[in-house]
Amino acid sequence: DLVGREFQNDTSLERHPFNKDPWDRATGLYNRDFFGNRLESALENFRENPENLFGVIEVNAEHDRTSLHRPDRAQVEKGIQETAMAIKVTTRPTDTVARFNGDRFYILVENLASEKYLSIVTERIQQELDRHPAEGIHCMLQSILCTDSSFNLEELLGRQVSRHDRAQQD
Repeated sequence: DLVGREFQNDTSLERHPFNKDPWDRATGLYNRDFFGNRLESALENFRENPENLFGVIEVNAEHDRTSLHRPDRAQVEKGIQETAMAIKVTTRPTDTVARFNGDRFYILVENLASEKYLSIVTERIQQELDRHPAEGIHCMLQSILCTDSSFNLEELLGRQVSRHDRAQQD
């Protein structure tokens, strides 16, 4: 099963070549563009075979605003890097972990054995982030399971980014 999943991912990568720089320089994770490419591929795989379940986990790493002093840029970046590392070591090597604007991360969890597995993965990541929190950062997670072929990538990513942009303006 594992070998089959690995070959499936290789095939989908060939169908969607990615010629840009896929990395977020600050964390070493993938960037938004690469994540969108992988998400599109996962949706195509699901449409071809509905047994190819996948889900998306959003991690919102918010800085503690109740603190008396504001963290400087170096502290913020250190917290983001620590959060990125905690997410990376908790996910499977086949999961696509990407950093979006500032303090937002997304995880594409493909090849789910069942619908309940996404909540198990989400809980495991939340426990790791709670057990080893980056200083001054609180992480909130939410997950979305792809259950039908009308799953809208632009809506998912656009909604999340616009909500984040509004929060930054406030």
